[in-house]
Amino acid sequence: MSTVTKVEATKAKSGFAKLPAQAQANDVAITRHGRIQAYVVSPDRYTSLVSTSRVAEEPLKKLEDEFEALVARMQGESHRRAVRALETLPLSEILAAGARSAKHRPGKMRGARRKARSA
Repeated sequence: MSTVTKVEATKAKSGFAKLPAQAQANDVAITRHGRIQAYVVSPDRYTSLVSTSRVAEEPLKKLEDEFEALVARMQGESHRRAVRALETLPLSEILAAGARSAKHRPGKMRGARRKARSA
């Protein structure tokens, strides 16, 4: 149901009883001065839109939960110690460890973390 019928607000007001029947065939856009002010949709279309919206939110909620868990882990004492250790290393050592780690494990920087813990 991709067709939208535009109805001027004054006509929608005077023919309000007809809007639900129109919405069964096509979505109805109520306009005022050429700008869309509201939509009238059938119950099936509304249910479809709402369920699609909820399905789209699920992956975002999962990512948000994963992010919150990651942030919580980063607040722990082991991470604080690692950051303090990194602060004492020269930048050249941190970059070299990162480069070595990237060669062996693309996408992971484990070498810099190991070097920081041993310092």
